[in-house]
Parts: sequence; C-alpha cells; structure tokens
Amino acid sequence: MGNGDGPNTGGGEYGNGQGRGVIGNPVPITKDQRWLGGRVMVEFIIDRNGNVISTRVLHPHPKTTIMLTNDDKKFIEKDCKAKFKFTPSSSAKPKDRVFKQMEYTLE
Repeated sequence: MGNGDGPNTGGGEYGNGQGRGVIGNPVPITKDQRWLGGRVMVEFIIDRNGNVISTRVLHPHPKTTIMLTNDDKKFIEKDCKAKFKFTPSSSAKPKDRVFKQMEYTLE
C-alpha cells in the first residue's frame, strides 16, 4: 500500500476524509505479473464508522501507473472493499470520500 494522498476533495454530500486512517495493515492481492511495481489510485467512500461503502479505481489517472482492463479494475475494487476499514469520524457528514494510492507488487 502506498502512502500517497489523493486530491482529498470532499464537497457535496461527502466529507473530505481528513484525519481518517486505515485500520490494520491490509495487503492488496497481486493478480497479474503485469502489475509488478505498479501503483493504482483508488477512491473509497466510507461511512462514519469507517466501513467501506464503495470503491472506484481511478484509471486513467496521473498517479495510476499500471495499464488496467475493466476486469482488472473490478478485481482491485472488490479486493480493496473487502480488506479496508478506516478510523471512525465525528464529522457531521454521513460519508467521507478518501483517495489512496495503492501499490501492487509480487512477493
């Protein structure tokens, strides 16, 4: 997992996710050899309790360095949604939008 921040733009019905950290150390699964050393920007929509409501791979995006098919994007979105949880929020907004740069590598 990368430590880069995305644009963190909230607005509208979403908070900006400021101060929301990842709980634990989720490890993304590498599906394909093409992903060796690649980075993917992922948008997370999370509730007040830190549960992931939805994910979206941002591709194309300047910080996404892997060429992805639609199946690749669906795989990453499902993997991130299943593994990630964020710290709770005291924000007045019911949901936050958080951007994270994920790094996929082969072990």
